[in-house]
Amino acid sequence: PMAATEIVLSPIPTDPVCLGAATFALEGALQSVGQRRTPARSRTAPPS
Repeated sequence: PMAATEIVLSPIPTDPVCLGAATFALEGALQSVGQRRTPARSRTAPPS
């Protein structure tokens, strides 16, 4: 439990690759949530 707590309390990993992966995953999650909130708009307004 202590290890998990330490990981949560450390927002900036020492490895830049881990930081980039975490940021990419977070952005992907936010984008997926945004698309789920407005499915009708994306369907009725196709990109043209």
